[in-house]
Amino acid sequence: MRAVPLVLLLLSAALGEDSSPEDIQTLHDRYRMEHRDHTLSDVESYRTLDMALKLTVDMEMEQITGEVVQRFVKLRPPASYTHLGLERGLVLDVGEAVSVRSVEDADTGRALSHGVECTKTYNGDAYTGVMRCALVVEEGLEGVGEFSLRIHYSVSNATSALHFIPPHQTHGGARSFLVSVTQPSNTRGWIPCQDTAAVKFPFRAEVTVRGPYRVLMSGLQAGRPVRVRGGAWTRTSFEQALPVPPYLIAITVADVQSVEVVKEGGIPMRVWAERPVLQALKDSSLLSVMPRMMDICIAKLGQYPWGRYDVVITPPGYIFGGMEYPGMNYVSSTTLDLNRLSSRPNYAFTQMLAHEMIHSWFGDIVTPSYVGDSWLAEGITVFIEFEVMEELYGEEVGMFIRRKKFTSLKTAILGYSERSRVLTPYLFHKHPMEGLSYVTYNKGALFMEYLVSVFDRPAVEGMLRKFLDRFYFQSVDTEDFLHVLREEIPQTIWIPTHQSGTGYIKFVKYHDKSDCGEIND
Repeated sequence: MRAVPLVLLLLSAALGEDSSPEDIQTLHDRYRMEHRDHTLSDVESYRTLDMALKLTVDMEMEQITGEVVQRFVKLRPPASYTHLGLERGLVLDVGEAVSVRSVEDADTGRALSHGVECTKTYNGDAYTGVMRCALVVEEGLEGVGEFSLRIHYSVSNATSALHFIPPHQTHGGARSFLVSVTQPSNTRGWIPCQDTAAVKFPFRAEVTVRGPYRVLMSGLQAGRPVRVRGGAWTRTSFEQALPVPPYLIAITVADVQSVEVVKEGGIPMRVWAERPVLQALKDSSLLSVMPRMMDICIAKLGQYPWGRYDVVITPPGYIFGGMEYPGMNYVSSTTLDLNRLSSRPNYAFTQMLAHEMIHSWFGDIVTPSYVGDSWLAEGITVFIEFEVMEELYGEEVGMFIRRKKFTSLKTAILGYSERSRVLTPYLFHKHPMEGLSYVTYNKGALFMEYLVSVFDRPAVEGMLRKFLDRFYFQSVDTEDFLHVLREEIPQTIWIPTHQSGTGYIKFVKYHDKSDCGEIND
């Protein structure tokens, strides 16, 4: 019997101008080159074990000052940095707007030599160049083992990682609203760190702010806020005990209030927003969808591990629709029609909410190691988003959202180069944001829908649960997904090829192993 073609060209690793076909023989080689281009930290020699932040936020001056203590494990001797006067050293990513004041051994207090060097990479011209800065720190550990560093630093409002939204772009109109903007690898813009999703670690934080502001972070609040410095400042502590990648460390400082979304025996939930938005939400029935949505997600994806689920409604000045920080999702108020919340269902808000909530599993628990594999978070999330919306509002709404997503993909992809149309683009000498496109989201969902059409929905959903269980709180790549796919759906064959520096991954569902034939895109 003839083989049934399954799908889709998943991976096309287009060569960068500084590489050759011999450089990219395997997916591992592509990951190695892409990772080297997007982070200067040497994660093969050092790994972050945990982080503790002690920060002061000045909303009037729009700056942050403080310290970060990071504990590392040294796995092997690192490279030397003799051009900075160091025989060897730990390298951390750091943003241009971050000013490092001092570095010391956190255990002994000994001052450590350090230097910052910035270089610019180009994608054909200076306009698309990406500035990368490295903080290189002296490290005196002779062998392998653990050590801790304390870095004193400050961050100006020139950073792209923190958005101080001015009062006129908020709903309150009186005070600024601070949000972090760190995806996919921009945490270096407010914390010197190994800024790559290939590492995950727990963190603690202590944040002090002056005035009537509330501090929120992507960790559980430890106790109540405490008045300090004569009562004019407030100090709030947080702890995230579960390992997260750096881009999921988030901070919000704003004049917001909250309402608890109550469901007996359910996940604790709270919505934070400026007063006018919160009042409109209270007067509507929109918040009642949150516990129902969480129940659907838990039934499909398993236990929710983050302790509580909070939503921050960001003001119009926030540049994205939402963001999936663990236990604290952002959803933009631009998804709300504040004048008509009580009169009809708000699909834009609930769809965005569903997307960010699903990321609590795909993205936050299981995290793509490399930006080029972001479809593992975004595409799978959109796929499950269809199902959640369908369970909430019916099959007609689910099918409408599918058609809308795939129509937008068809329109957008006409403007993409052939190498940008694949699910796992090769991003060497590319800005990391190029890894987040209609292809990442909608073509990733289309691939999952095609799997369902060829196999069946229970088989695909079961495979996704196994994928989550296998790589719980780990960073993954497309190869990891393929291994689970082959194991859980044994009718699937993975056929890798290598042609002129381009890697192809294709699938086939077969009835007769002897008749798989050649598969075209």
